This record gives sequence, C-alpha cells and structure tokens, in this order.
Amino acid sequence: MNDNDKKLLVNEFNRIKHVINSHLFNGRKILKIFKEYREKQELGFSNQMSENNKKLLNGKFRKIRDIIDEFLLNEPHTYIRFSDRMDEEDRESLNNVLYNIRNDIDYIDKYVLDKV
Repeated sequence: MNDNDKKLLVNEFNRIKHVINSHLFNGRKILKIFKEYREKQELGFSNQMSENNKKLLNGKFRKIRDIIDEFLLNEPHTYIRFSDRMDEEDRESLNNVLYNIRNDIDYIDKYVLDKV
C-alpha cells in the first residue's frame, strides 16, 4: 500500500472515530469533519491497489457508515430495521458495540497502518 492510500485510510478512520466519539461523549466537536464524513462516501485509492481490494475496503467502510448513520445520526436505511422503542439494555449494548468499533479503529490506526 502506498503512502497516499495509507493516508486515505487514516483520514477515514479519523472521521469515523470523531463521529463515534462525538456520540459517546455528547456533541459534535468539529463540524468540518462531519461535513467530510457526509460528502466522502467512497475512498479514491490509487491505481496501484487492485480493484478487488478497492471494492473490499469501500464495502467495509460502507457497512460501518450504515451502522453509524442508523444508530448515531438517526438516518435509517431501508434494509436495516430496528425498534424505535429500544430499551436501556439495548442502548447500553449498542454503545458497547460502538465503543469496540472505535477501539478496533484505534488499533488498526496505531499498530497495523504504521507497519504498512
């Protein structure tokens, strides 16, 4: 993976982390990051990366975005349905899942991408 592709991934992880952190800790901190999160739906990787890898990475990020949009930003997609009457236990579970996603992104950012 070349430096530009690595930078794209790091920026995307940072945007996602910011959106999740803002939800977990109440409040959007940097509106510019939210705007970028909204506008940049597909990552434009270099030609050095194979088409299969580009599709795979963009697909994975799309799934992460769909979950964030559904739960954090209250923008449901037609293929994901959850009850509006989510109880406290479900909310706690959801926050735990989002926290784990954030930790996974932190791990990838710190330990995996630094070695690429």
